[in-house]
This record gives sequence, C-alpha cells and structure tokens, in this order.
Amino acid sequence: MSPEERELRQRIAALAEEARALFEEDKTTEARSKLDKAKALKELLKVEFGVENDESDSRSNETLVPVDEMYGATQQQGGQLILKKEQRMADNAKPFIVNGEKRQLSIGKYVRGIVTGNWKDAESEKRAMSEGVLSSGGYMVPDLLSSQVIDLARNQARVIQAGAVTVPMESNKLTLAKVLNGPKVGWKAENATIVESNDTTLGAINLEAKTLVGMMRFSIELLEDAANIDSIISNELSASLSLELDRAALFGSGADDEPLGLYNTPGVQKIDMGANGAAIEGYNKFSEAVEYVRNVNGEATGIILSPRTAGAIDRLADSTGQPLKAPASYETLAKYSTNQVPLNQVKGTAKNASVSLVGDWSQLLIGARTNLMLEASREAAGAFEKMQVVVRAYLRADIAVAKADHFVAIDGIIPA
Repeated sequence: MSPEERELRQRIAALAEEARALFEEDKTTEARSKLDKAKALKELLKVEFGVENDESDSRSNETLVPVDEMYGATQQQGGQLILKKEQRMADNAKPFIVNGEKRQLSIGKYVRGIVTGNWKDAESEKRAMSEGVLSSGGYMVPDLLSSQVIDLARNQARVIQAGAVTVPMESNKLTLAKVLNGPKVGWKAENATIVESNDTTLGAINLEAKTLVGMMRFSIELLEDAANIDSIISNELSASLSLELDRAALFGSGADDEPLGLYNTPGVQKIDMGANGAAIEGYNKFSEAVEYVRNVNGEATGIILSPRTAGAIDRLADSTGQPLKAPASYETLAKYSTNQVPLNQVKGTAKNASVSLVGDWSQLLIGARTNLMLEASREAAGAFEKMQVVVRAYLRADIAVAKADHFVAIDGIIPA
C-alpha cells in the first residue's frame, strides 16, 4: 500500500469518527457534512487506487468505515423515508423531552400506570400519558414509544424479514410514483438526430391507512407485581401485530377496510400445480418461478411458504434415500415459513391446498402510521369478574406492491 493510499484511508477513518461523535451530540447537520466528505474521499480512493471493496481491502489489515450505514436508519427516495428490514422507525421518531432533557419510555410502565394508577419510577410515562389522553378514553402513545413497539412487530414479521420495505406515513394517505414504462434507447450514427423516446410513463402507488388491531389480557396481579412486565407487554403486543401484518401483507382481501395483500394483487404471476393440486416432488416449480421473475428483468430474493410445505421440501430424497440436491436457483433464495400461509385453499377436489410465494420482496411496501393507540379496561370482555385487564392497541397501516410481476405464486400445493 502506497503512503498516499494509507493517508487517504486515515482521513476517511478520521472523518467517520468525527461524524460518530457529532451524531452522539445530536449535531446532525455537522455529522452529515463530515460523512459527505468521507464519501467523496471513498470515491477518490476507488478512482485513484482501484479499491472496489467498500468496507475492506485485502491488501491491508485496515478496515474502511462503512460510511453509508452511518447516515441513520432511513434512506431517502424522492424525499420520502423508506426503511429496509434492518432499519428502525425509532431512529427517526420524535424524542420525548421533559424539562429540556430526552427521556426513555417503557411500554410496560405506561400500561401499568394507566391500569393500576401506580406511576412509581415512571414519571416520564405519567407525563406522556397526560399529554396523550384522547376524548374517546384511549391514549395516544408517544412517537418514540410507538416506533419501538412497531419496530418489534416489524422484526417478527416474515414479510419484512424477507425484504419488504416500510414507508412511514405522516398522514392517512400517501402517494408514491412508480415507473410503468422506462425510456427506450437506441444507437445513432454520427451527426444523426437523436430519436426522442415518448414512451416513458409513470404510475401511482397509493397507500391509505387501515386499522390493525391487537388485544391482550393480563391479570391485575401480574401488572402490579411482575418485574419483567415491560418485556411481557412489548413481546405480546408486537407478536400479535406482526402475525396480522404478515397475514394482511400476504393474503389481505382488500375488502372491509382490509389491505389488499400480495397474493390477491393483479399482475402477480402464477404457477399452477394442476387442476386438483399436487404434492411437491422436486424443485422444478421453484426454478420456474425464479425464471419467471428474471423474464421481467427482476431477481427473486426469497420465498415465503407454509411450515408444511417447508417440511415437505426438507424431506425430498433421491432414489437411494439421500437428500435431494437443490439447484442454485432455489438454494440462493432466502426461505421463510409462517403459519399465516393457509393450508385450506380449494383446488379442484382438494380442500387442503397451500401456496408458496417467490419474488423480489423489496417490491412489497408496508405503509405504517407512526401513531399507536392504547385502550385499557377492567370491565370489557368479561375482565371484571376475573380481576383481569384487557388492553387493546391499534395502529394504521396499508400494503402496496411496486412491481407485481416480480412475484410468482405457486398455487395448489397439497400434502404428499
């Protein structure tokens, strides 16, 4: 490594460390300026010294700082925040400030205080509750706390694990643009007039928030005494929301204020297992699905299927009883199984059919309002006579598909 290259690397590392320190001091503008300079130097490093690896160079024990990842949890698309699966809504939530200081909040203490009136060691939560009381008798959870709960639900949702992106919605409706037909290009002779393409057309992706509800039931004694109440409530609430988010994102009907899920979206390609369905006997259908996506200039990244289908694939064997080797097209797909994939679809004479969905999951969008509402009652749903409390939480969300033909549904999978 030349002295010039080493010096350039050191300057990049120094700028990244300065930016990290500025972020910790909430000096975002100054931090981003440092990172912009570091990114420019990284480009110079590639041009001057042929370094193509963004994070490390095998010629050195030094590691290049992944500058792009330090910009925070969001990426911008035309000014709209778009969250990938590893990014968090909480990183962009409005902080909760008391007397000029940022405060952390606990969902468990928040719920316990609302139900029992016990605000011991929960002054911030009590303040947040008083500011979020609704005329309906419920409570608007602060942005920071709402985002933390939504992030937990996102972490457990299979569609987001597969690569679906989250679009935070500041209002009930949001319109994003998508390209329906890209510009046509062509070769030209010297001095000839360029033929202008007029075929580029844009379409709209419309997100309109719909209500997603989760409900939990706890004993009063548990709320009053449990030391781990925060994790219990957080985990139960997020698990409830994530399961329904998965179901709606995959199979939502689009009726009765329910989002239209991927499977029912027009334009999704289909592979039929036969008039009465068929069992999985090999990898051919999955290979075909990957091919279908590539035929429209896409690249399948993952598959979501039922545990039953996943088990049948695991048990595939050749004539000697050895596990059947999968082709690269299937092997490279990320696999996610969930019991939100139905096992009771009707396919001809079969009433126990299922479906597998293959595609580029970054083309599935989940619009999510950042507001989470909480309602708690000791009387509702038979809670009073059992000394229980029923907690209902709801948020607003919607589903959209950017490129429907980048997904393939394999229909009519039945047990062997």
